[in-house]
Amino acid sequence: MKMRIASLSLLTVLCLALSVPALADLYNNGPTNGTVNSYFIDAFVVTDSFVPNANTRIFSFTFAEWVPPGSTPLTVDWAIGTSSFGSNLGSGFNAPIFASLLCHSGDPFNGGICGFSLDDVYTSSVIVGAIPVTAGQTYWLTLANAKDDFGGRDSWDENSGPSTAYDSTLGAIPSESFTITGIPQPVPEPSGIILFGSGVLGLAGVLRRKLNT
Repeated sequence: MKMRIASLSLLTVLCLALSVPALADLYNNGPTNGTVNSYFIDAFVVTDSFVPNANTRIFSFTFAEWVPPGSTPLTVDWAIGTSSFGSNLGSGFNAPIFASLLCHSGDPFNGGICGFSLDDVYTSSVIVGAIPVTAGQTYWLTLANAKDDFGGRDSWDENSGPSTAYDSTLGAIPSESFTITGIPQPVPEPSGIILFGSGVLGLAGVLRRKLNT
């Protein structure tokens, strides 16, 4: 009997755990271009707006980054806020970049990506933790002080997506390619909370009996 109660309680908890939403794109500003232009985020600061499609906590962002040939992106300063260049929701300094090479400089033109002859193009991802945002509200992603293992000329790929963008020296600019990723945070239903609590209490009761025998 104890074994049956434990099995049912464990099954309840596992089913609820499996129902947690997975990571999802909350905003996508469009694909990497790689051939038109890019804006320096080493000595300058660039900010882009975004509007998440769900109530969520932001987990990470990914952006297209140009770096000198043969070099690899290392770190970047980032901020997320409710105004351009704002950082009131979260920020990170020298945040590590998880980089994936799209193509080397001089690679053949490939669907609008990597036809630029002077730089390598990377997909660069940064984990920000858990920043709560609301669906339909405008926020801003700001990047600066980017570093690579060569020493400079890091820039953010322009793709003229739907967001609004500004450069710290140029003012208004075409927007850049980036994606915001997170976990949707639906409000738990009362029945779900009760079911989860029952499962946990059932497991606790069985463990307590085992310890007392």
